[in-house]
Formats: sequence, C-alpha cells, structure tokens
Amino acid sequence: MNEKTFHNISLGQGQQIVAEEAMDIAAKEGHWVVLQNIHLVAKWLPQLEKKLEQCWETGHENFRMYMSAEPSADPAFHCIPQGILESAVKM
Repeated sequence: MNEKTFHNISLGQGQQIVAEEAMDIAAKEGHWVVLQNIHLVAKWLPQLEKKLEQCWETGHENFRMYMSAEPSADPAFHCIPQGILESAVKM
C-alpha cells in the first residue's frame, strides 16, 4: 500500500466531499479507503450509506473500505445507519 492507493480521511467539518471523491477513485481503481470518526458527521451518514452501495455494486474487486467511530454511551444517540452496520464486519 502506498499514498497513491491508500486514502486516509479524518472526518469533520467539510471533509465529506474529500471522502466521496476518495471513494469514487478507490472504487474505480481498486484502492483502500479509511474513514475515521464517522460519528462526527452524523447528518451525512445516510448519504455515505448510498455511496457505499454504489461503490459495492460497480466497484473494483480490490476496493476496500474501513471506517472508525466512537461508540455511543447511550443507545438513543446511536447514529450509524442500520444498512452500514449490517453490511460491515465490526471489531
């Protein structure tokens, strides 16, 4: 893995566009993407879920996506969409 095939994005204000662009490139060319702190962009997560579906359907066989998030102390504040959770391997 090198900088040209590995995209590491720490999410926060304004980084959603950077993440989507990295996902487009990675899905097309078979790169790896790491999205850190997805819990910080809760309003964008439904859009991320749709983007992931597109990448999985048409993406390169070597495309990989990794995401990190802090767990919510209270289940009422859980923000990760069910579709992302159901399709992911969780650690």
